[in-house]
This record gives sequence, structure tokens and C-alpha cells, in this order.
Amino acid sequence: MYIMETVFLAIISQLNSSVLVLLAILLLALWVTYKMGSVVTYFKETKSENRRTDLKIDDIRDTLSSVKATTDLLYQAHIHTDRKRGRTTILNNE
Repeated sequence: MYIMETVFLAIISQLNSSVLVLLAILLLALWVTYKMGSVVTYFKETKSENRRTDLKIDDIRDTLSSVKATTDLLYQAHIHTDRKRGRTTILNNE
């Protein structure tokens, strides 16, 4: 801390327009760094939201696959296509 105190006192003792410009540039650089950090945080949050959305889409895809498989099984079990006549008939469970 002693070195920083010395630097700070030297800056105050030689306070002129160039020092003020350098301090303004330093503050601007700190502000830009802070804003860039918030942008990075925003994109990380967006990425986690995208992951949750992808999981929901995968769940919907699994459900639709299950419905399609069930529909195919029902079709194969209960509907018979008469290829000679080109018509569909429902088989009775006899």
C-alpha cells in the first residue's frame, strides 16, 4: 500500500490537465471493462436459457416419437390394407 500512496500523492502534487486526461482515460477504461463484464454475464445467462430450451425440445421430440410409435403399432395391429383392391379395411378381432 505504501507504493500506491506515494503514486497517489505524486499525482495530486502534479495535478494539471494531462493528469486529468490520463485519469479520465483510466476511468473510461474501467467503465468499459465493467460494461464488457455485464455483456459476458448476459450471454452466459442466454446460453443457460438456450440449454433449458433445448432440453424441453428434446422432451417434446421424445414424446412425439412415442406417439408415432404407438400410432404405427395401432395401425399395424388393427388396420389391414387390401393391396389387390386398393382399399383399407378394419380387421375385426375374431
